[in-house]
Amino acid sequence: MLEDLRSDRRRAAVAAGLVVLVAALAIVPSIGGTSLAPTGFVLVPVLGAALVCGPLATGLVGLVSLGAFLLSYAAVPTANWPLRFSSVVLLVALVVAGSAVRRRRERALVRQAEQLAVARDHELTADVTQRMLDRVTELSGLVRIEDVWRASVSQGRELFGAAVGMYWHMDDRGARLVAGEPVGMLPDGYRIDTVVLAAPELVGSRDTRTVWVRLEDEPEGSERWRRMRDSGTRAWSSTPIRVDGRRVGYLTLGWSEPAPEAGPAWLDLLDRFGDQVALAKTVVRRRQAQAEAQRLGERLQRALLPQVDVTACGADVRTLYRPGVRDLLLGGDFLDVLPLPEGGGVRFLIGDVSGHGPEPAALAATMRAAWVAMAALPGLDLDDWTAGLDSVINEQAGDGSMLVTLLMGTVDLQHLELRYANAGHPPPLVLGGSGAVVGPMSGPPLGVQHGVKLRTHTVPLERDSAVLMVTDGIFEGRTAPGETSRVGFDEFVATAARDEARDAGFLERLADSMQVRNGGPMSDDVAAVLIALRVEEHDDLSGTFGPH
Repeated sequence: MLEDLRSDRRRAAVAAGLVVLVAALAIVPSIGGTSLAPTGFVLVPVLGAALVCGPLATGLVGLVSLGAFLLSYAAVPTANWPLRFSSVVLLVALVVAGSAVRRRRERALVRQAEQLAVARDHELTADVTQRMLDRVTELSGLVRIEDVWRASVSQGRELFGAAVGMYWHMDDRGARLVAGEPVGMLPDGYRIDTVVLAAPELVGSRDTRTVWVRLEDEPEGSERWRRMRDSGTRAWSSTPIRVDGRRVGYLTLGWSEPAPEAGPAWLDLLDRFGDQVALAKTVVRRRQAQAEAQRLGERLQRALLPQVDVTACGADVRTLYRPGVRDLLLGGDFLDVLPLPEGGGVRFLIGDVSGHGPEPAALAATMRAAWVAMAALPGLDLDDWTAGLDSVINEQAGDGSMLVTLLMGTVDLQHLELRYANAGHPPPLVLGGSGAVVGPMSGPPLGVQHGVKLRTHTVPLERDSAVLMVTDGIFEGRTAPGETSRVGFDEFVATAARDEARDAGFLERLADSMQVRNGGPMSDDVAAVLIALRVEEHDDLSGTFGPH
């Protein structure tokens, strides 16, 4: 009441002064005589004015008016009883009205205080939420799950002003401590009963998943009570971390004095932070799985491709393979290079099975193995190779579900010629001092029609020629980052002709230039074979290689 008096004293003084003034004007002159109007009736407008001045002024003026009223009736009797009765009714009505006004104002003050508390709570919630959003990428950008554990504890303490933070990982044996701050409060690997963290006796009393416990509300001697006492905390929260609907851990925070008030918004924030930690764990797990799948795919792809290291008589053979980024699936590109049995040249094979995944990769490995077996048999030519590979794909994918484009043939260094058969594959390029020569196209891919016959083409070579064969993944990239147009085979040929094909880094530079134009790795696999002639080192070709 003293606080009210200090805040309302100016208006109370004004109202009390009015009462004294009216009493002096009405009572003093009437002493010893009679008055037509009782002093209490004169005080009615004064009390009305006091109502406007404030609740405290109303109460004080009401008391003073009541005293003046009683004094006036005792000292100055009046015969005007109707007026006397009216004054009494008006005074009582004004006192009741003053009490009602006071209660109404008190309720308004309570509502105002509640609104201020909600506003402060909202402001705190908005601030913590914004800081959580600012740091969400920090959690999701971590490399290991162990880093997520530690970062969630550190961020939880910082965001919610906690003195203690711990992350408990769930396994078959219960909950195990994997991260905690301050460090050393409990040893790593410390185990605790899951019931302590889940607090089933408290869950269900609130709409949030987070459990909130105050030390004074916890039974003395319980496990939670001991943990809170040992850590010096007065309030404690436990937030379950759920991934795919399954609890994978708990984040616990502890506060010393002064402990925050755990309103619904505060507990909801803890729930949202738990969801953020769960999301980060999911993202990191998925990234780890993708990286592992990519590493496994690359290892398997390298196992399916031959380790070509051929330095044939008069030719340097170089190969290139780069997996695409399409869904981290195995590709169907395959290649192989073998020296001719009699020397003086090489045999080559490069192809592409339609689609991506284990089945195309397996067919690619089968096609390469079948070609190697046929190439080792004497007396077989390109027609025999075509028939044999056509039989393989008819047996493996006779329903037409997979098609195979391939280019196979020989580079004969004795006669300086390229002989090949093409089944729907990009034609070979002959690079040299005179520019780029594109070999003629040939028949359809294998798998379209059983028993296909492929024409054999012969292209003359120069002493400094280099024969380049690629799969279509190298020229199907975009012309520039963000563009929709594709490079295409013709522009790729022009790009290849501008570089020195006989240089050791030619294939890498060519693939890098296509990747730069694409704005990143190609979506499809890239395979290439380069056979660079070194005939100029031999003065007598026939003496060197013998009869063909």
